[in-house]
Amino acid sequence: MTWRGDMWWRFAEPAYWWMSAMLALWLVFFLMLFVAEPLFLHRRMANSTTPERDFRTMVIVHRILSVFALATTLGAMAGAHGLI
Repeated sequence: MTWRGDMWWRFAEPAYWWMSAMLALWLVFFLMLFVAEPLFLHRRMANSTTPERDFRTMVIVHRILSVFALATTLGAMAGAHGLI
């Protein structure tokens, strides 16, 4: 949509912070799903001597990313409706 609407300038505007946050969030999830997980996370979890600690760490990271995703979604909704 950004390309189709020629809205690249929005990434440079502070009022559209949520677009940069959304891009960063998608990039993090992309890297986790398609780079980190297949390359080393599966092997690390299979060979782990402390799987409980590794799982706890993954849950904490997931919760942090979920809070970031919620803030980004709320900011995008507010920005799309002109509230920000």
